[in-house]
Amino acid sequence: FGPPAEVAARYTPPHRYVVGPRLYTIYWIVVAAVVGSLTLAHLVIALGQAVLVYGITYLVGGHFEGSVAGGFCILALCIGAYVSAGFVIGARFASGTEDINGTVAGIGVPLLVLGGTFFPVDSLPPALYTATQLNPVFHMNRAFTAVARGDMGMMEAWPNVVLLVLFAACA
Repeated sequence: FGPPAEVAARYTPPHRYVVGPRLYTIYWIVVAAVVGSLTLAHLVIALGQAVLVYGITYLVGGHFEGSVAGGFCILALCIGAYVSAGFVIGARFASGTEDINGTVAGIGVPLLVLGGTFFPVDSLPPALYTATQLNPVFHMNRAFTAVARGDMGMMEAWPNVVLLVLFAACA
């Protein structure tokens, strides 16, 4: 018995939490810095890959008719979705650094295959086509295709863009 503060102090060990109230703000700053730096690093890599792909395309006579700004926005959304999904997958299924590569490959490759990266998803059986609607790679491919064609651009891609935003936010 006694004053509430003293009673509570007897039941709570002083160093019970890894991240206590004094470190809570610093913890979120560090998390934001790590996620931000990884996102920026992946964005730089993706931009380099995009320059390489479009540079080769121009060298062989191809051209880009779509919105460069729209393509950049979709690229940034894709990077955000992949970085956040990578953190979720790594935290849930990987116990060490080595496990992350296998886990990402085990999940990422089927997403690429079923997302329309290597063949049109219209050729899939109806059940797989329906399941593909939940695949973020499917929406990335559709959004990039709509923007790259240049006919309707972001207006045609908005449902896919909304789903990418939701996927990035939920992951």
